[in-house]
Amino acid sequence: MKRFAFIAQHGGKISIERLCCMLRITSRGFRAWQDRPISQRQRDDMVLLAHIREEHPSNLRWQQNEVTKHNAVIMLPLPIYLR
Repeated sequence: MKRFAFIAQHGGKISIERLCCMLRITSRGFRAWQDRPISQRQRDDMVLLAHIREEHPSNLRWQQNEVTKHNAVIMLPLPIYLR
């Protein structure tokens, strides 16, 4: 799959037939890959990724809140046992 994506990305600079030859795949296989619809697994993965990004934003405010929570836990007077 990565080879097909590489060809799709660079197909404008070098001919598709040449890229397929270099990567040892058939141009027919590449065209079949282009025409194939997204699988159910890929759709499920995209939905899951959207949920993960919604629940875990990567902005600075969220990171600062996590550091504050971590520091609050460190200051609790709880015994710590080491194994």
